[in-house]
Amino acid sequence: MSFWNRHKDNMRSPLVAYSLSRFSICCEAQRPDERLVSLAICAESLLSRETAELTHRIALRGAFLLENEHRSRETVYKFLARAYRARSKVVHGIELPMARTRSKDRNLTERLDGTNDGLEGLLVDFADLLRELLGMALDLVPEKRRLTEEADGRVFST
Repeated sequence: MSFWNRHKDNMRSPLVAYSLSRFSICCEAQRPDERLVSLAICAESLLSRETAELTHRIALRGAFLLENEHRSRETVYKFLARAYRARSKVVHGIELPMARTRSKDRNLTERLDGTNDGLEGLLVDFADLLRELLGMALDLVPEKRRLTEEADGRVFST
């Protein structure tokens, strides 16, 4: 069953509607800098309810949620922090380098290790992680829970 078919009943929930909207805007945006900002807003709406220390909070919560047997918490944390710093540069008018040649034989986990594939590479990997987070958020809708609650539960249970 496809991602969208599996979650179609939960997509209108106010718990995830704005996040899905920003992800959709990213998919339609023509400019890479606009896509990056939309992805960052999607991440903010999924992983933060506060305004202070956004980079740290988003990276920490994402790391605890996206860690798996193939990628460490530290790797995810560093990638999300790097993506959010890139977003900050864009919104403050600093131009980012575009894509370099990407290794097609490297999977997402291998690409998150900190090597810089330019803005296009960062966008692809950021979108892949946000798809996973959106799926998690949609799975929590029937329980009327937010992804931030799930993340904080994992952070504070260790």
